[in-house]
Amino acid sequence: MNQLSWTFHSFHNFLKTCIAERDLFTGEALHALYFKSLIPSSTYIYNHFILLYSKCGRLSSAWNAFDHTQDPNVFSFNAIIAAYAKESQTRIAHQLFHEIPAYAERGETEQPLGLFTGMRDGFTISAVIRSCCDDIGLIRQLHSLIVLEGFDSYVSVNNALLTYYSKNGFLPSWRRRSVFSMSREK
Repeated sequence: MNQLSWTFHSFHNFLKTCIAERDLFTGEALHALYFKSLIPSSTYIYNHFILLYSKCGRLSSAWNAFDHTQDPNVFSFNAIIAAYAKESQTRIAHQLFHEIPAYAERGETEQPLGLFTGMRDGFTISAVIRSCCDDIGLIRQLHSLIVLEGFDSYVSVNNALLTYYSKNGFLPSWRRRSVFSMSREK
């Protein structure tokens, strides 16, 4: 492997294959090579390392990749929040979501406000719902935001809401019908 001439694109292509095949062993070797290479650090590549480790259930390695990302973007935060939520580390996922503005205060990201508002997409909202498992007040606020911002037509958002409400016994019949009718639209 050391005889190859590594480029950004070769790292990216090998990494995509490792993610698709959940090949942790090769992915870790690739990460070590990337770390030692002269290729400039790339948020894009580190985002893929976060995905690899997340899909392989290695939260500490996913966090390490996130922590080494020089300029985390929307995808970086989505990936790490989803990784923790997927592994039932919902308190940490929730905490991460609320720490995003702190990155700005420490000067760790160029456009923190744009990042925070840019994270308002169906994927992030679904991850946040899953990470707020013990806060009905926050879920109700999010549900209002979902309706106001037009995310009520996203199946993933409605599935997350339905799961939350049903698991916690907060699913009256009118809300159940409301969530199902919104999901049928897409």
